[in-house]
Amino acid sequence: MKAFFSLMIAALHPFVRCTPSCECPAPEDFLLYDLNFFRFRDPWPFLTSPERLYLKYGPFKLLENIKCIISELIE
Repeated sequence: MKAFFSLMIAALHPFVRCTPSCECPAPEDFLLYDLNFFRFRDPWPFLTSPERLYLKYGPFKLLENIKCIISELIE
């Protein structure tokens, strides 16, 4: 339940207005530093899955250190 509310906060965070007097944490901080999300970081179930990967657009500043992306794994 806590993970659900943490995801909801992260999803709604961009729509909350901040004034210069407040400091709002970035939504990615919830996903990167909250210990409840570590269980979603194990790539092995995804990598061994026959499911197709659909890529989503992301800003270049987040993608500039990525060297390659494999969309399908062939045995």
